[in-house]
Amino acid sequence: MAYDVQLTEKESEFCRLLVYDRLPQYKAYMEAFGASKATAPAEASHLVRKDRIKAEMQRLRDMKSQDSEWEFMDSVDALKGIVRQPENQTVQVNALKELNKMFGWDKQTIDHTSSDGSFAPSKIILTGPDDDSQA
Repeated sequence: MAYDVQLTEKESEFCRLLVYDRLPQYKAYMEAFGASKATAPAEASHLVRKDRIKAEMQRLRDMKSQDSEWEFMDSVDALKGIVRQPENQTVQVNALKELNKMFGWDKQTIDHTSSDGSFAPSKIILTGPDDDSQA
């Protein structure tokens, strides 16, 4: 995607604060433009609707995404290296836990539904004493 965006320094800072620092819109606007808390929410909302701001934010997100993908895989490789070292089992276990968290494998999902999709058992059988055993 080609980006040909002309922004002021304050607009660029506003976009950077939103994408990289993950500030709420009004706080990013207050910091970048020196606005008051009373006017910042409306001004920020107006600014983020502009095409040049949307384009710059997308450019920053694309850059951040590329950086994040590299950092993620770099972390995976480093943790895999730790797991393969037999000297310290505690470190190995901790590295495996981190890898599991990174891939979402640390969450257990239990399906409580029966085959028909309900939560009810498929068959209920009531049992009691035999009639012959009663005196």
